[in-house]
Amino acid sequence: MQWWLTLTETLRNIGLVVGGAIGIFLAWKRVTVANRQAEAQTRQAELTRRDHVAEPFNRAVGQLNDEKLEIRLGAIFTLRQICFDFEDLSEPFRINLSGAFIRRVELSDTDLEGSNFSRADCKSANFHGANLRGAKLDGTILSGADLSGARNLTRAQIDRAVIDENTILPGEFADRANSLPR
Repeated sequence: MQWWLTLTETLRNIGLVVGGAIGIFLAWKRVTVANRQAEAQTRQAELTRRDHVAEPFNRAVGQLNDEKLEIRLGAIFTLRQICFDFEDLSEPFRINLSGAFIRRVELSDTDLEGSNFSRADCKSANFHGANLRGAKLDGTILSGADLSGARNLTRAQIDRAVIDENTILPGEFADRANSLPR
């Protein structure tokens, strides 16, 4: 009779261990499925967010070639605001305004790292405090532009741009401004 009690107690313990293992396995499967669903919902929300940003972005880019200055400026302000509001989406984003006509535009304190302004007409534009690291300024017209306080601006960038006596350069480039014909 003693052996019967030992056997039933052993079988009961084995059953509890097996039942616990099955319960843990099922709980793990359920958590795994829930995690996959949460990841899918997160991806879907991110795609929806990107679509939401793409629509005003595409509209603004299309307005950059408009003949009216107000519409071009509005497009640039929209692109700037998108970069500020959605920094995580604009991180790899580099503005390509090659050949654009964007006079008297306000780009102060803007992150323009890696942007392409080659052959753009930026006469009297305000770049005060803007980050110009790696920005292409080849043939960019910066007559009368305010580059004071521009960050990461190099002598090579200035040498490749078109500047005049009205261009406001950062203090470290004062010698370049003084060498211009008057």
